Amino acid sequence: MTDLTDKWKNGELKWHKSYYCKNKKGDVCIAIFMDDGNLYSKELGGTLDFKYWEVLAPVPSFKELQSLKAQLAEHKEYCCCAKNEVLVLENARLKELLEECQTRITDCLYKIYDEGGQSYPNLEEELKSLLTNIEEALK
Repeated sequence: MTDLTDKWKNGELKWHKSYYCKNKKGDVCIAIFMDDGNLYSKELGGTLDFKYWEVLAPVPSFKELQSLKAQLAEHKEYCCCAKNEVLVLENARLKELLEECQTRITDCLYKIYDEGGQSYPNLEEELKSLLTNIEEALK
């Protein structure tokens, strides 16, 4: 049970205010709190019963809805900026890893050249290919 459902039972909801209500099946409707203490749903064509329904939240007025939309737009802008910051950090980390790989591959190539490259015949080609791909990614 929600606090609003308890207020409904005690007749403490705001008179002639609309509320979102949910039944035990999960169906949601809008109902108006009437002066007789009942919640009336035009959609269902009758009053709701405490036993089967709970009050979820008040339906916002047009002014409240506009305010919520503005807050949401501001929040979306912030989320996008925060997401971009995370991507920049992740890209910086990826670049560090690629540079580390580039250094290690270069070291491996020097070792291959120093040892004559006979023990790993395809390794040199694979490392050069990988190095080329890393260099392209770093651009």
